[in-house]
Amino acid sequence: MCLNISVSSLLPSSFNQELTFTSQAPFAVWDHLHNKSCEEASILMAYAWARGLALNPAFSDAELKKIADWEIAKFGFFESTMAEQTAQVAREFYGLKVDLLENPIVKQIKKELVSGNLVVMGMVGRWLGNPHFKAPGPIYHMLVIKGYDENGFFTNDPGTLYGKNYYYSYATIMKAAHDWTGVDEEIYTFSAAALIISK
Repeated sequence: MCLNISVSSLLPSSFNQELTFTSQAPFAVWDHLHNKSCEEASILMAYAWARGLALNPAFSDAELKKIADWEIAKFGFFESTMAEQTAQVAREFYGLKVDLLENPIVKQIKKELVSGNLVVMGMVGRWLGNPHFKAPGPIYHMLVIKGYDENGFFTNDPGTLYGKNYYYSYATIMKAAHDWTGVDEEIYTFSAAALIISK
């Protein structure tokens, strides 16, 4: 007897992982380095999660600078890395296991989370509507998706000191999800990409 059970029906109605948090500006110093360190902070949180580490401001700030220096040596810049470049940082700098998922839908993201993975995604920061961002918000932003409930995703959003377990609706995340191309205007129409990070 064959049972026709959809993937979504096997998923719990809510799920959330514990994830240590750092802002991209651990000491609330929003200079050029820290204004542009959302990707680095997202990868740092994933690294700490994978290795069972707790983050503190001093360690996080030092790591963000190390990652930026590595990126400058590797890419010639550290600002605004697209999904593939960010995945390269995660793999080569921290030795993380990373897969790329193009144009993910809500069900796929939920499935990855329940499977025990983290999801890191680039966003149109201005479309997130986060009241803690300095208006009008960043054009390009990156955050970690760590859980969900019936209406939205739980994230660790490094763009604010209040970003631990920050909640966004499904509609907000899926509208804002766009990868970076290197051109400001293109992000609004470019496809989305998710980094699937596993232990």
